[in-house]
Amino acid sequence: MRSNKYLRQQIMHDRVMRKIRRNGLRVDTPELREHLEWTGTQVAGLNHEYVEIWRSLLSGNDLDRIDMMVSGDGDIEGEMRNLSPLPMLLSPDERMSVLQDAVAVEQSL
Repeated sequence: MRSNKYLRQQIMHDRVMRKIRRNGLRVDTPELREHLEWTGTQVAGLNHEYVEIWRSLLSGNDLDRIDMMVSGDGDIEGEMRNLSPLPMLLSPDERMSVLQDAVAVEQSL
């Protein structure tokens, strides 16, 4: 069974990817790149490779590839969600809604 954090991250990324596609948002923005640069200073080891993958994903603005990297159930996809700058695209109210939805799902399990 996956952790509550894992579930929240899955729901968060599902929600943000739907918003990106629905609103035609771009992910190659200075704000997301800046946040990713900060993240890169906070990680060690293999996570640096994941940050590099994120740099490539953001610069390519390839939503299908990004969706594939954040929607899977594997360990790599989990780490990619963990290091993802994409939740910045959600408003505080949207993030709160994700947390409420995650709690409801967790309680139903």
